[in-house]
Amino acid sequence: MTLLRLAVTTAVALLIVVSAGQAGAQTVLTGDRIDGVALATRIDDTDLAAGQSHRFFLRGPETGTGQTWLMPVVVVKGAQAGPRLLITTGVHGDELNGMAVVHDLLAEIDPSTLRGTLIAVPGVNTPGLTAGTRQLATRGVSGEDLNRVMPGDALSGDIERRYAAFFWQGLNVASVDAAIDLHTQSAGIAYGVFVFVDPRRAGARRIADMLAPDFIKLDLGEPGTVETELIAAGVDAVTFELGESRRFQPDMIARGLRGVRNVMMDLDMMDGTPDLSGPAPFVAPKSTAVRATRGGYARMRVAIGDDVAVGQTLAVIEGPFGDVVETVTSTIAGRVSVVATDPITEPGGTIARILSPSDDPACANGC
Repeated sequence: MTLLRLAVTTAVALLIVVSAGQAGAQTVLTGDRIDGVALATRIDDTDLAAGQSHRFFLRGPETGTGQTWLMPVVVVKGAQAGPRLLITTGVHGDELNGMAVVHDLLAEIDPSTLRGTLIAVPGVNTPGLTAGTRQLATRGVSGEDLNRVMPGDALSGDIERRYAAFFWQGLNVASVDAAIDLHTQSAGIAYGVFVFVDPRRAGARRIADMLAPDFIKLDLGEPGTVETELIAAGVDAVTFELGESRRFQPDMIARGLRGVRNVMMDLDMMDGTPDLSGPAPFVAPKSTAVRATRGGYARMRVAIGDDVAVGQTLAVIEGPFGDVVETVTSTIAGRVSVVATDPITEPGGTIARILSPSDDPACANGC
């Protein structure tokens, strides 16, 4: 075959794939591969073979250098029909525990016995992961929070909104039945095993319980987050927080994996009985940040899971010579759900977050 004929044949084949994908909203491949993994501009599990695991790189928007970001996606399509579950991690590029949860889950899922489809994205924010930043970072600049601009805008002049649209539209994420967005706390502070959930959505509230966390924050959500925008689209979605940023914590990873398994069992995607052993989660609608007013070195006096009273000491702040310059006390009674892990504390820095009940009817679903 001549080079010209080969080129024409390849072009025609690619055109057929693209045209079919656009006409039927199916997977659209570019025809390229990286390390044997197919590149796609759209991934739709409906046209993928059942009883198999499929790997892709989702090809993103162009950068200022004319290249594109690539997002890893794994679609495990079960041999039998069932729910479609989306699991995302790395929307914030320095939050890594969820990455290990997804990798460990994919290593144990058997598509021949799976009922339904698992769509896993082990690393949404490729630029942020590359730069080690919470935000989507390009050209050395830490930009906007990707988890505040969903579902994005493919025609926006802002890379964050274009990137969000590439993720949202390229995976057609709003078409799934359920979703878990994995996170950790930001640098310098730590969560326990914590779930944000909109209690007005019964299916989402059920997922929160199945994740078997230590804390459940009833929450109306924040516009632009993966969870809130999926809820608005009619998807049962939660945000699942596991520990600290920039590290793998084996205990948090194990708890996360157990929780995701529970959800899949409860959705009848896999055999087994959910493991809900351990203390019941602390469920409350109100979260209060207690902050330092002085800069210095924080010595914590409480830990995640401690019950505290109004006026109880949470930390002391020491100045440059070791003198105590401030005693930070709790402004509310409740349970400690977040603590500072970096001793160096700026004025206004978070020392702890206290999760607590509320008698205000307007706060019943979160405040």
